[in-house]
Amino acid sequence: MSRAGLILIKEDKVALIERYRGGQHYFILPGGQIEENESPTQAVVREALEELGLDVIPEKLVAVVTFFDSPQYYYQVTEKGGLFGAGKGPEMIGLYPDENGTYCAIWKKIRELRSIDVRPAPLIPLIEAALHGVWPDEPLNFHETNQT
Repeated sequence: MSRAGLILIKEDKVALIERYRGGQHYFILPGGQIEENESPTQAVVREALEELGLDVIPEKLVAVVTFFDSPQYYYQVTEKGGLFGAGKGPEMIGLYPDENGTYCAIWKKIRELRSIDVRPAPLIPLIEAALHGVWPDEPLNFHETNQT
């Protein structure tokens, strides 16, 4: 199952989804499954609205993370409107079963990312470089085996 995710940076912070699940506390980049007949960029726009409450413009594919043979496409995005934290996706308004855990949209200082459990972790250096306006010319490719 392919996933599309987004990297939204504002000042010195990045948008994340804080998760508590199965006794674990971790953070993920916003995003989700690409639906049938949907492009990765369409999925990013939909997921940003569902999870963050924001309208975004996908600017550039910056990374592809392969997780158990399934690609996850991460896009640099620009915010164009909406209200952060007002996501109405089923996970954000408590419609998922309790065993799925909790979801909360937050801003996290980029300098703190290495001290917390961020998934996928290989994207942390990319986000740190982006804080200084440096994005890769071509999408970076990573393999990840430590996501939940």
